[in-house]
Amino acid sequence: MGSNRWTLFAVGYQTVLAYIVSTIVFQIGNFVSGNGFSFGTAVGLLLAIILIYLLVRKPSVSKDKKAKKTVNA
Repeated sequence: MGSNRWTLFAVGYQTVLAYIVSTIVFQIGNFVSGNGFSFGTAVGLLLAIILIYLLVRKPSVSKDKKAKKTVNA
């Protein structure tokens, strides 16, 4: 990558992703173990839904990529 900025971005991204996943696991685990439904559980479920959507959504293709694919001879 060659830059301290990219290194800090990569470390920050991984830290935030780990925090989100741990929040999801903790909140859903609390709900399943019988601690009831709370605001934190709602946040955990919302984050889980967002992550699942991002994993299964159809990738968008820009018009430039479509044009390049049709030009292949």
